[in-house]
Amino acid sequence: MPHQILEALTLGKRYDRFTAVDNVSFSMREGEFLTLLGPSGSGKTTTLQMISGLILPTAGSILLDGLPLDPLPPYKRNIGMVFQNYALFPHMTVFKNVAFPLEARRMKSDEIQRRVKDVLDVVGLPDVYNRYPAQLSGGQQQRVALARAMVFQPRLLLMDEPLGALDKKLREQIQIELMRLHRKNGISIVYVTHDQEEALVMSNRVAVFNKGKIEQLSTPQDIYENPGSLFIADFIGESNCLPVSVVGREGGDFIVDGASRMRGRAQCALSHGEKAVLVVRPERIRVRAPGAVPTSANAMRGRIKSMIYLGKSRKYVVINDAGQELVALEQCIEGQNMPELCEGYEVVAFWSNRESIVLADSR
Repeated sequence: MPHQILEALTLGKRYDRFTAVDNVSFSMREGEFLTLLGPSGSGKTTTLQMISGLILPTAGSILLDGLPLDPLPPYKRNIGMVFQNYALFPHMTVFKNVAFPLEARRMKSDEIQRRVKDVLDVVGLPDVYNRYPAQLSGGQQQRVALARAMVFQPRLLLMDEPLGALDKKLREQIQIELMRLHRKNGISIVYVTHDQEEALVMSNRVAVFNKGKIEQLSTPQDIYENPGSLFIADFIGESNCLPVSVVGREGGDFIVDGASRMRGRAQCALSHGEKAVLVVRPERIRVRAPGAVPTSANAMRGRIKSMIYLGKSRKYVVINDAGQELVALEQCIEGQNMPELCEGYEVVAFWSNRESIVLADSR
């Protein structure tokens, strides 16, 4: 059973009157890929920098393997760090860049040679020893930065927006490479990003930050399927958020009034008559002509405001008489006839009760 390699205990960071990180606590298992996700200014990078020692906390403590990191400077924390801008030394060859942490630890020359060779093989760059950073592509530079962070075999690897400067295709290639390295070598990684898709694809667990706090910490699937707040439902992926009022409760469902009488899974405590939001993902909604809708489904009548053909899917925007809009995304499956629905058609957008979540209206 993997033990807890990292623990953050009531961590806080204040700058005069501004609170960047507010009472954050979490733990991380050895070998885990944990992503800190959130918009700019949410506290995720400040948290990462406190773990690294680049910033000192004003409250709380951080433990690595059960021992406090607070008294230790960054270079004594046995933590590797990969930055967005790579931070490679331009006047040094790839070999010297990767060897730098080992030389700083006064390792023997033959051990340095062996470790640099091994780690460059691991990241898929066995033949670039004598090149300089300027002679490498962006993706190669990022892999050299990763090799330098891994070469001294740290207990923990921190990555701060490491793929942010790469184009989409290269970013996806490096994502796959990182996941392969993580799974093969069992590296413990704390990864910071504002890219929701990147977080969902790569992580074992995701901590969603908002205004200096962690709003939800769980698996990518749980965060997507069961957002714990309206902020998370709106920030992670795309969601339809319909204003409703609670009119009853039956088992684990709320009965609500909005565009029509609907039901949704209860994610929080709400009282009769309380204003709330019913959340449903676009890919869970179907759009059909009136009369072709299951009576048990949640539904909204309206007309098609726009239809966008996306190749593998069609995106419908349905608007009702009250001006409420609902976005639906339907896959175009080979051999399955899609109804020909055009702009202006009267339709019903519908979805399963179980695909709806009712959340407190925090707007």
